Amino acid sequence: MANELQHNTCDEPRKMSYELIKHITNDLDTERIVGSGGFGTVYRGVYENGEEIAVKILRNMSGFDGKEFLKEFHNLRGLKHQNIVELVGFCNETKEVVAEYEGKPVVAIQIHTALLL
Repeated sequence: MANELQHNTCDEPRKMSYELIKHITNDLDTERIVGSGGFGTVYRGVYENGEEIAVKILRNMSGFDGKEFLKEFHNLRGLKHQNIVELVGFCNETKEVVAEYEGKPVVAIQIHTALLL
């Protein structure tokens, strides 16, 4: 995680792991929620050096697939204005997990998408 915490030296948003996002939001602690809306919940993230960052965890919704995430990512990445929060990072990971469905174990895909502002 230490490499992910280093400041970005270019203008491009950096990819961050879901594990790092859980770490800086204290495992998505409800005390860290600063807002929520139709697309997700915003948490106050705190790096080990004390720097704060907004972490928007996007909800997995029908119609909001990988293409929609990329569209939103590219739209935010292109915004540069003194009155707009800048996109500094993102998470777009999938993970296979074993879940129970109708009493039987099945393999399911967990999708983790987040934008760091």
